[in-house]
Amino acid sequence: MGNPDWIPRREHDLLDMIGHWNRIVGDGAKRAAFDWPDEECEALQKAMLAFADACALYREAPTGSNKVGKDADRRCASDAMRAFARDFVRCNRKMPHIEKDAMDVAVAGRGAARDREREETPESHAVTSPLSPGVVRLRCRKRRPHRAIAVEVGWELTDALAQPPNTFFNHEIFTRNPWKREFRQDRGKCLYYAMRYVFSGEKRGPWSATRGVIVP
Repeated sequence: MGNPDWIPRREHDLLDMIGHWNRIVGDGAKRAAFDWPDEECEALQKAMLAFADACALYREAPTGSNKVGKDADRRCASDAMRAFARDFVRCNRKMPHIEKDAMDVAVAGRGAARDREREETPESHAVTSPLSPGVVRLRCRKRRPHRAIAVEVGWELTDALAQPPNTFFNHEIFTRNPWKREFRQDRGKCLYYAMRYVFSGEKRGPWSATRGVIVP
């Protein structure tokens, strides 16, 4: 079995899942193909939207009462998603497994392998050459997991003596080795980077360790 509670723990991951679910559940063709009742889909969308709105409100005004409301809406949205998965997804014979995987729902006999893959991190190294000044290539050394469709690289350019950043403001997705970028105006600076796998359903794996390379 996969993780019995497949609802993401991190808030931004849950919001990503909600956005993805909202597009799927709001698709009239899928509702008809999978026999999803309109009233159930609309109730689920209402619960998910309420949590998304509560998160936006808390970001604008991080008060105690807004946090209590956000946490309550999160429980309601999570419960609604679990109930919908239980009643209309997991045992739905009209849904192919690829559709269930796209909704990121743990399915008996399939979830364990998928969960293991999604905990993997890429192994990477930087390739530079004095013959290519300002050019940095990042190569993912480990073969992608079966269900991974791409690799995402997060990077930040800093002074050579700066500490590694906690977050990356630059993100790019690549499917073929190596990732390559030119920094001809930034020679001598440090490029900090990390990688993670991208899976179907807009799911991301964990970030690898942050590494750094001096732009040649």
